[in-house]
Amino acid sequence: MKVIERCDLPLARDHAHGFEMAVAARNGYLNVRPRSCFAASKRSIDAVYGWDQIAMRFARIAQRKRRDTAFFFRHGETKYNERNLVSGQHNTVLSSEGKIQASHLSATIPKKLDLIVCSALVRSVQTMELSVPQERRVQIPVFVDPRLNEVNLGVLQGRRRRYLREFEQGDLDFAPDHGESYRQAAQRVLSTIVDIFDLLATRGASPRIAAVFCHAGVLRIISTLTNCSNDPKEVFKVNLANAERVGLEASHIHLPEYWKKEY
Repeated sequence: MKVIERCDLPLARDHAHGFEMAVAARNGYLNVRPRSCFAASKRSIDAVYGWDQIAMRFARIAQRKRRDTAFFFRHGETKYNERNLVSGQHNTVLSSEGKIQASHLSATIPKKLDLIVCSALVRSVQTMELSVPQERRVQIPVFVDPRLNEVNLGVLQGRRRRYLREFEQGDLDFAPDHGESYRQAAQRVLSTIVDIFDLLATRGASPRIAAVFCHAGVLRIISTLTNCSNDPKEVFKVNLANAERVGLEASHIHLPEYWKKEY
């Protein structure tokens, strides 16, 4: 199995709990101690599972018939978005409009929360901090998980957005130079999703609720779990606006066949 991108933020060891955690590059962006989402099992911060294991764990999650739900939020507008540039894994920050959008997200965050997870990129962390007040965050487990980072688009990052025939044709294995394919990204993203639902199941009686802050490409991948289409072209038709939300209930997850390919 191919190892996917490491976090682009420095890592530190939490000796009290024995696991690695992502640490924000700029201290002001995190007012809570970040932890990897799979801390309880003490797995590596690079834990990416094989497709057979992902499929098996999704099947088990569905079989529990729990009504645990994860709400996924795209970050607010960034300075790259303002200029119509490809962000990818570049660590661009929220624009003034993006900060307003993130603040308005607070009205859509469920009142009952059991878990908060965000990617390790600054724009995602900023959105989380602006939409979930610190007084709420200190009462809820908060995890920073680099497997939720945006799809790495390699040489396209920092350039103007443009049409790509490979995406229109649903080519999940196309990767720009020095980047990753959507299939590679999906393997790490969906590894995170099974960890999130398994963690929610340990939090007590159903339903349990998670708020997850991530990115457009990540949300394209997650959105495939909510429909029964087996056409990979559908992946690239999903275009969620900044600060938009997608809900995913544990008992309604469907893993499309087109993702299942071992490397």
